[in-house]
Amino acid sequence: MLRFCECSNFLVHPGRIPTPRFIARPPRCRTLPANSRSNGAPTAKETQIAAVLPVSPPSEEKQEQLRELYDGNKKIESGDLKVSDGHTLYYEVHGNPEGPAALFLHGGPGAGCFENHARFFDPSFWKILLLDQRGCGKSEPTAGLEGNTTQNLVEDIEVLREHLKVESWTLLGGSWGVTLALAYAIAHPNRVSGVVLRGICTMRTEEIDWMYRGGAGSLFPEGWASFLSILSDSEKEDPLASYYKRLTSPDLDTVEKAANRWRRWEMTVMFSGKTSEKYIVKAGEIFNAAWEPIASIMKKKGGEKKPDKKNDDVDGGKAKPTRSISHAQPLLECHYSINGAFLDEPLIAGVDRIRDIPCIGVQGRLDFVCPLRTAFDLSNAWPEMELHVIPMAGHSMYDAGVKHALIEATDRMKEHAVHAS
Repeated sequence: MLRFCECSNFLVHPGRIPTPRFIARPPRCRTLPANSRSNGAPTAKETQIAAVLPVSPPSEEKQEQLRELYDGNKKIESGDLKVSDGHTLYYEVHGNPEGPAALFLHGGPGAGCFENHARFFDPSFWKILLLDQRGCGKSEPTAGLEGNTTQNLVEDIEVLREHLKVESWTLLGGSWGVTLALAYAIAHPNRVSGVVLRGICTMRTEEIDWMYRGGAGSLFPEGWASFLSILSDSEKEDPLASYYKRLTSPDLDTVEKAANRWRRWEMTVMFSGKTSEKYIVKAGEIFNAAWEPIASIMKKKGGEKKPDKKNDDVDGGKAKPTRSISHAQPLLECHYSINGAFLDEPLIAGVDRIRDIPCIGVQGRLDFVCPLRTAFDLSNAWPEMELHVIPMAGHSMYDAGVKHALIEATDRMKEHAVHAS
């Protein structure tokens, strides 16, 4: 049985606590080199799950021990990559153009990438790739659902890898990005040298139901009541299906109201009251109350299109590019959730195919979007995985403890990335 270790006052190295059992790695299993460990941290074989950060707020002395994002991680290249079904993907390259490759997989689906995401990696070492997945960020068409499935996104990653002549790369995925990282690694294990996961999500039915069919409503009843308030009594029988119908409606007033309620519910669960009434901070970017990014998106696109009140460009419930960027994330999240992420089998069932890939997981104990249960289940199926449970941390990658653990994890992957290249 796996043991959880949490410490309220200081950093704990999991190898310095007794563990109930060890699970031998298969002969093919690639381990993290000993001298790649940060501050003597052990391999996954030595422990499976450990908490690594003090209870917030730490003392001023202990705050100095926490890692901050790397500086100097400027974009060195960007491009638009045409893929299938009329989609064009926006990508950026940061860091060292000659270094081992690392790919950041953003959440949502539909959240898009921001420059701060590259700052979780050492820019002097890594060649860092950011990719806006189909239908979001600076990729086109905005909020496009046609040809937008997990299988399509996995294929897109391969197209990008081939386009940039990358042999293999390290993956960092958060939330939905965990699902995509696992799906890609299972499909293309020889192209993955290491995996770092944050806010672990595998899009099982119980995970989707937790967020959109009332589970989390037991913790946030007022937020759940607000989420349901725009639905009729009959629609409340399946809120997820009802929201999908509204978010794909040809009437953009209906879409706007549904998108606003969807975002409000998501922010309630994600930040638990940390959101300001005047603005929202997410992924290092500032958004206004309508969820419009104030700087980067507007600068890239030269202004937001104002869609007509009636959206005639809808085919069979599929949203077309006339929809606003502010609709993209609610629509894409609903699209993937209602379809079970288009997965033929649970991702955890496929973990045996990737057990020889080094993996470090980082999970906030107070993550109510992606509760700890999923991380625990994944670690049971993947005993070589090293899972760090951060006390008093939630879903955000910018929580001090989560941020520290992610930077430590990408640093620990360095030497292994060299060996894999």
